Amino acid sequence: MLLKPEVFQTAPIFLLTTDIPENDFLAQTISHRLYDPNETTRIAQSILLGAGGAKLLDILERSTEIYHMNEGHALPLCFYLLDKYKNIDEVKKRVVFTTHTPELAAMKNTVFLSE
Repeated sequence: MLLKPEVFQTAPIFLLTTDIPENDFLAQTISHRLYDPNETTRIAQSILLGAGGAKLLDILERSTEIYHMNEGHALPLCFYLLDKYKNIDEVKKRVVFTTHTPELAAMKNTVFLSE
């Protein structure tokens, strides 16, 4: 689903879901609950958000200069871009990372693409 820029006077927002008839029941449930307590589901959600989101933009032929990751949830985006560009420096100049939870405890599992 696309929310056009006019809706919030900002960039377009793409909402991704796995709850489609073509998916089996388990795959359909991946996008049912934000921050699912099941670790496997959370990993699947990160892949959907990160790699899936970037792949969607490529399929739609949207030129993307900067990818914004809020928290580490979209980390698979970096792996997708590394596979696409084959160069870590190309990934670094295209990814911006922010966090809305600047607490050390919340960032203990965060991976940074810095030197």
